[in-house]
Amino acid sequence: MYGKAIGVILSMTEEIASQEIDFMEYGDTQINTIDMERGQRKDLIGKMPVGIAVVRGGNELYIEMVNREFLHAEGYDREELTGNTPFVEYLYRDDTGVFEDAIEVCRELRTTEEIELRIRTKSGGVCWELMRCRLYYYRDAVPYYILVSWNIDKRKNLEEELRLMEEQYSMLEEVTDEFPLEYDVAQRRFRVPRKYRGNGQAGTAGRRYMGYEEMLADICEEDRVAYARVLEAASRDVQTGSIDYRMNVAAPGEEPVYVWYRTIYRSIVGDNGQIIRIIGRSYDVSSDRKIQEELSEEAKRDPLTRLYNKVAASGEVERILKSEPEKTACAVPDRY
Repeated sequence: MYGKAIGVILSMTEEIASQEIDFMEYGDTQINTIDMERGQRKDLIGKMPVGIAVVRGGNELYIEMVNREFLHAEGYDREELTGNTPFVEYLYRDDTGVFEDAIEVCRELRTTEEIELRIRTKSGGVCWELMRCRLYYYRDAVPYYILVSWNIDKRKNLEEELRLMEEQYSMLEEVTDEFPLEYDVAQRRFRVPRKYRGNGQAGTAGRRYMGYEEMLADICEEDRVAYARVLEAASRDVQTGSIDYRMNVAAPGEEPVYVWYRTIYRSIVGDNGQIIRIIGRSYDVSSDRKIQEELSEEAKRDPLTRLYNKVAASGEVERILKSEPEKTACAVPDRY
């Protein structure tokens, strides 16, 4: 959102950053001009809606100037940050090396470095910040750096939730006969379950996602339309439900082997009010379906003669006539 404005600020520093400025080499007029330009930049930095700070280098790094937004989410104000506390004291201990390495690269190569850092909050917690840093200028042979920061704590927390969800999915697949459903509505893609990869489907090794058409290709053709209709409805309106379908579990190149699965699903709404995911769990219901089919078949037959009853016989006759109307003739006994 503010990338263009940040680029303006960084480009303003390029001319000064490209040369070592030693104020001892300039006269009073030149020093006043440079100070005036720096004052203008300071005013602009102070108005920016993202965190910006100027840090003095040396044996320790200290904040010389900072705007209100810098580390504001962590609970610090400008007066605290521009005190006598080295900047690394605000960093999570394990991230100090990452920051110091980035600063060294900025100084040696005069490049802009981007790093993710954990900042110690004033209340004792930790927040994530995305920082861009570059060499700003030299004064009396001391390097000064400019830092631009964005709070990314929410994003990092979401990433952690996704990682934990992946672990839960893996555990679910390892200890049960279930595997997760995760359909990305915007990208029209499915998460590839570990068990699905284990079934040997071509091209799924090492992949986290597979396309909509690719997934539907493994659904039995007779069930494919119903499955797609459920996805479309749950992508359009918030829904919770279940669907039974047959999925091919045969290895690539072999004859299809279809297994009955039941998927319980629900729509997930994002922060923007739109449906972003359809999630659920799927499990093998082949045994249940076999029992249902046996009971259904049993209900069609007379318990004594084991012949089809009237309703079943009529249905069977209609099915045969529709399938081969020109080649079929049948007689129905009078008792029907």
